[in-house]
Amino acid sequence: YETFVEFALTDPVYGPALRRMVFGMSGYHRSDTDHLTHWMDQWNFVPESDYPGRIEQVRLDSMRRLSGARFDVAWLEAMIEHHEGALQIARALLESGAREEITVMARTTVDIQSREIAAMGDLLADLGPGRGTSGG
Repeated sequence: YETFVEFALTDPVYGPALRRMVFGMSGYHRSDTDHLTHWMDQWNFVPESDYPGRIEQVRLDSMRRLSGARFDVAWLEAMIEHHEGALQIARALLESGAREEITVMARTTVDIQSREIAAMGDLLADLGPGRGTSGG
C-alpha cells in the first residue's frame, strides 16, 4: 500500500480529490497493516507471496512513467483491483468462521473498501473516456 500512496502524491491531475482520497485511505490501511503484521508475528504465520489484488512490480514500474490523467487512471484502476482482491479475501474469511478478531477486521474491510471502490469509480468517471492508460 505504501507504494500506492507514494505514487498518488507524485503528480496527480486530480490533485485535491485524489490526495484527499489517498490520505483518507492511508490511516485505515496503515492500521490494518499494523494489526496483520502483529498477528502474523504472534502466530508465526508466513503470508503467500501471491494473493488476490496483488499488483505486479512490472505494472508498478510502468505506472512510474505516466503523468497527469493517464497516471490518475492507472493508479485508480490498480487500486480498485487491489481493493477487489481484499474484498475477495475478506469474504472468504467471513465464510470460513475465522477467529473473532479476524472476522471483525474482515467485516470492516468489506464495508470500508466497498465504499472506497465506489469513490474511486466516481473519480474514474469524472476523468472521462479516452483519458486513461490506453486512451487519448
